[in-house]
Amino acid sequence: MRARISRNGRRLSVAIPLTPVLLLAVLLLPGRADAVVDFSASVDRHIASPGDRINLEVTISSDTRNTPAFELPEIAGVEATGTGSSQNFQMINGSVTISKTWTYSLLVTADSDIRIPALEMEIDGRTYRSAPITVAVSSGGRALRAEEQNAAPAP
Repeated sequence: MRARISRNGRRLSVAIPLTPVLLLAVLLLPGRADAVVDFSASVDRHIASPGDRINLEVTISSDTRNTPAFELPEIAGVEATGTGSSQNFQMINGSVTISKTWTYSLLVTADSDIRIPALEMEIDGRTYRSAPITVAVSSGGRALRAEEQNAAPAP
């Protein structure tokens, strides 16, 4: 982009790099009220036994930077341990998407099914909820996995 400046009848040409200016404008824009937000939770399996560990991932994807930290509420029947988080920033044709994922290891302590409630996060005054998740707890779950490993076809 070139800006033309007229001074005393003379034309001066000033080159302004467009990419840094656009990037700075996008980063300085405040969060929008009509932000596009996707909030979800998922587990790596839906059947477990007491003593098993289940991995829970909570992900938020948004076009706003106003994403608060997520805190997992108490979940009956499990002991939860945070194992990490990750963040991804993507800019395509001026459109920004930020994704954050929190990962938890859930130790099954219950002898009955576990219900992970709808998790919630508030962004810019709006509350977003994930779908609830049910994990079936069976005392035969470990034996079933051992049988599946032994049933692998021979080479």
